[in-house]
Order: sequence, then structure tokens, then C-alpha cells
Amino acid sequence: MKKITCILNTLCLYLIMIFPFFTFLSSKVKFLDTIWEKVFNYNAYIPMGVLLGLVLFTLILNIINLVKTLKSNDDTKYLVKSNMIVRLIEIPAYIIIFITCIVCLITVFTFIISFLLGIFSYICLIMTGLYAVSTYKKLKDNHIISKKEFIIFSILSFIYIADIIVSIIAYKKTKKIIF
Repeated sequence: MKKITCILNTLCLYLIMIFPFFTFLSSKVKFLDTIWEKVFNYNAYIPMGVLLGLVLFTLILNIINLVKTLKSNDDTKYLVKSNMIVRLIEIPAYIIIFITCIVCLITVFTFIISFLLGIFSYICLIMTGLYAVSTYKKLKDNHIISKKEFIIFSILSFIYIADIIVSIIAYKKTKKIIF
């Protein structure tokens, strides 16, 4: 279940990143136009609804994963490493989403797209943050990090850029002790 959660977290973010390009380039690329016409009937709400459903499904899976991980005796090394890898893999998507948001803010008619991209990407950060909190709880339970570090790491896992730094620090601490 943890692998599926990690994959879905990353997949949701990359689908959010692709959606504006898919929408705007569909008239210029024949293949995308065919998909837009045959599958979605030129209705932007259908892929947006599917994307929102996938994001909410993944959010629920992350909450279930958080509860299960807190109750189980999982491999701490795996949790820390997968948390860091997911965070590092998502960096290009966050950069592209940020640039797309800036471009959409410049034009008058697409500022709502910028707002929605920001909300969706933060929901993805919350999803990976939930996964990170369960990881840091395991580190605290195994006495790898202190209670104070657990609280700081947990809070920072819901803040852009700080989440990546904290996941790397947690991995380094775990690597020193476990490996």
C-alpha cells in the first residue's frame, strides 16, 4: 500500500502539471485534439473532475496509510528513503507548476488557472506531508529523532522547499544509525 501511495502522490502532481498544457495545446497538436474531442467531447470539466477525483482518492489513501503506519512495525529505513525519493522526484513538477502559475497570472483570463494549480499542488504537498509525518513518527518511536525534531519535521513537511530539506536531513540521520 505504501508503494501505491508514493506512486499516486507523484502521479497526481505530474497530472496537475500536464493539465494546463494539455488544455492549451490541444488545438495545435492533432493527437491531443483527437483525445480532447473523442474522449472529453471538448469539455474541460471532465478531465478536471477525473483529476480531482484521483487527488481526493489519493488523499484518502494517504490518511489510511498514516493511520496504518502509526500502528504497524514497518521498516523505518524504507519509509525514510521512499519519503525522500518522492520529494526529490516531485521537484521538477513543482518548478513547472510555479512557472505556469506565474505565466497565468500575467494574463487576465487565466489567473483562475493559476489559483487552481496552486490549490491542487498544495493538496499534493499535504498528501506527501501526511506520508512524511508517519515516517517521522516511526523515527521518533525508534529514538532516531527527538520529540522536538519530530514536531519540527512534521510542521516543515507541509511547507514548500522545507519539506525537501527535512526529508534529506531525516534520511541522513537514519543512514548514520541504521546503515
